[in-house]
Amino acid sequence: MITKVKSKDHGLSLAELLITVAILGILSSIAVNVTLGEIDRAKVNSVQVSLAGWLQVVQRSALLQKSAQINQGGCEVSFPNSFANQVNNAEIATVFPTACSPNPRLSLDILNLGNSKISASFTSQNITFTPRGTVLNSIDTSPVTEIRILIDRSSLLRCIRLSGLAGVIEIGSKGTGSSLSDQCSDYTRL
Repeated sequence: MITKVKSKDHGLSLAELLITVAILGILSSIAVNVTLGEIDRAKVNSVQVSLAGWLQVVQRSALLQKSAQINQGGCEVSFPNSFANQVNNAEIATVFPTACSPNPRLSLDILNLGNSKISASFTSQNITFTPRGTVLNSIDTSPVTEIRILIDRSSLLRCIRLSGLAGVIEIGSKGTGSSLSDQCSDYTRL
């Protein structure tokens, strides 16, 4: 006797296919948003690290007193009065005398900045690294100078804090939902 085996269709119904496509779409949009957030985080971190590193070079030059001009007054760093919505190649700081740094003008140079824009605020427009290792600012009310950096779209705040009496450079951060008027926390000494 020959028995017939009834075969079942193993395909997906239209409803199952639509649900699968919807789930894949939701997961891919989450992955894209997370990836874009990490890219923005890398951009703002790049600005913070390059500025803090440049400030360290200037501070070391003042300590080493590489020229008679530095020995007289230290190394004076100037920040722009306004630094809002800037793109690559925008000048963020200068130093005088030029012997204080191999690069006396620091400009934004962020890989893949694209259409993103960087804003910053400075509690003091001028600071001076003295040959003794201290930091003097143009405002005598506080021995601490803070630089706040923010990238548009992301609201990721990054800060650099310079302590006047000890000459300590620290970097800090605040998570999403931040603005330039917020305070950073989680400072780490360089």
